[in-house]
Amino acid sequence: MHPACDMLKNVRFAGNLIPHSFYKHIRRESGTTDFEGVGIMSDILYHYRPAEIRDRKTGRITGYRQKFRGDKFQV
Repeated sequence: MHPACDMLKNVRFAGNLIPHSFYKHIRRESGTTDFEGVGIMSDILYHYRPAEIRDRKTGRITGYRQKFRGDKFQV
């Protein structure tokens, strides 16, 4: 599994997949929030979050897998 995916498996996101810090830190040169940049970063974050592999009988998490093939996410 890609190291970035492995690190994100321990991060629990609640609700919206766009962290509020994105709005604070992803800015245009003018100082305003770059909403397109926020959207792009949230899509990248979604794809790097590992998918859970669950046991069909118990529903318990048995492992994790990355959502993309290869060593990098590509559009």
